[in-house]
Amino acid sequence: MDGHAWTTTDKQRWFEQDLRQDDAQGALAPWLALSQCPVQACEAAYQGALSCPDPDAPAAVILAAVNTIWDRGRHFEGLGIWLARAQALRTTSPAPSLLAQASVAVFALIGELLWQARLPALRLALPEVRACVERADSDPLRIFLATCEAYMLLMAGELHAAQQVLQDAAHFAPQPEQAQVAKLHRAACAALLEGVMGRAGQGESTLRQIMASPGFEHWPAALQVMATAHHLYCLVQTAELDEVMPDIERVRAAVVPGNRAFHRSYMHFSLGQA
Repeated sequence: MDGHAWTTTDKQRWFEQDLRQDDAQGALAPWLALSQCPVQACEAAYQGALSCPDPDAPAAVILAAVNTIWDRGRHFEGLGIWLARAQALRTTSPAPSLLAQASVAVFALIGELLWQARLPALRLALPEVRACVERADSDPLRIFLATCEAYMLLMAGELHAAQQVLQDAAHFAPQPEQAQVAKLHRAACAALLEGVMGRAGQGESTLRQIMASPGFEHWPAALQVMATAHHLYCLVQTAELDEVMPDIERVRAAVVPGNRAFHRSYMHFSLGQA
């Protein structure tokens, strides 16, 4: 993959993850394909990127690897080497672009949350990551970071603080066509928060709309599975068990064949709620 083939727009869309599984063209196509390959393919790509004249190439592969593991929902211990490489980018010379640095910082934080969820350490890291995003001046990354922070707060039981973070983030990227993937992640998290705060009906309605939106099946796999799992969590609080069996089977079909252990455990948690 030749970093010189990228345009500025290509790089921005990749590092802000503002794309779907079916819409990458030209120079973006191999990068999108890489994020859908087994994670072992990322290792070979990373070694090649180290010799690429474009200093953003290694960062692009790190982003693909983290998203690949996130999408698969298992073997999160494999994130370790990629998060170490993300950390090493800070001292790389020549340095990656501000956007590449910010993107890797945000998605490394998401990876840390998925893998070990050491909330005190992650919350201490937030100011540095936020400063990195502000230097890059990227609204999609602001939304991704706010959503990650909201999940941390939700996991810590600080529900009103999480609500404030998500409400603030709703004002970034004001045009409808901007930051669609980031906005959907934020909306799915906000709907889950509604369910946790005792307003499951409102959360279920929002998630049902997300899942029924045109082209939902082409959004990133992690977004599809999390939205579906959040929907089940809200739904089981508002309906009888026999009424939600079709939804339970839809989640099973999404997470069991792919052995998405993280999402499967979430599904069984929701069933326990039911």
